[in-house]
Amino acid sequence: MSVAPQPMSERELAREVSGLWWVFLVTGILWFIISLVVLRFDDGDGGKQVRPVWRIGGRWQPRWPPGDRPPYLLPELKQWKRVFVAEGEKCADLLHSLGVCATTSSGGAQAAAKTCWKALAGREVVVLPDADASGAKYAHDVAALAAAHGAQVRVLELPGLPPGTGHDVVEWVRDRHGGGTDAAFHELQVLADAAFAQPQPDAPSDAAEDSQDGWPPGTVTLQALLADPD
Repeated sequence: MSVAPQPMSERELAREVSGLWWVFLVTGILWFIISLVVLRFDDGDGGKQVRPVWRIGGRWQPRWPPGDRPPYLLPELKQWKRVFVAEGEKCADLLHSLGVCATTSSGGAQAAAKTCWKALAGREVVVLPDADASGAKYAHDVAALAAAHGAQVRVLELPGLPPGTGHDVVEWVRDRHGGGTDAAFHELQVLADAAFAQPQPDAPSDAAEDSQDGWPPGTVTLQALLADPD
């Protein structure tokens, strides 16, 4: 049974916001742009918290709206054949700045199953996991959910990310490409093209279950891409 998020305390409401993202809500066939805002608060110990603020009845409420949550940058997903999924709005924004279509779940790494991924149906989906266990689990969950809607899915482990660090595409662009967007875009597309050149195995019938080994399908490493074919 899911538990409704608790409203923010007065102390939380007074904290400085370190990140703010608009999220599109869907009602019927209309998109409403200023319905949901996701806020990020950085803790002093290096941690972070993500909290929503939702507009209903002319007032802003510090909680998630009912029902499935929309993926980030939802309207753009309909315009692209290939969509990259990263963990968090900051990473999705970075990918968008490279010139690719990108999205993420609303509410962080623990909210993959709370997001409706129907908009990914029929698309090529490239999931970019963070370089740690939680990043691998998030990629596992998103890949299974996207595949359940008919997406062609590949999980692409970015080369050069130190294992266990939690580094993501932001560090990858900074450290591997010196912040250069053109070089990062080119390598990202080459890696994604190579990933989709490989066949995707059938998903197990209960792919969304965490206990399924060998899922998500088409997990790709740099070593596998550079290996000589048999």
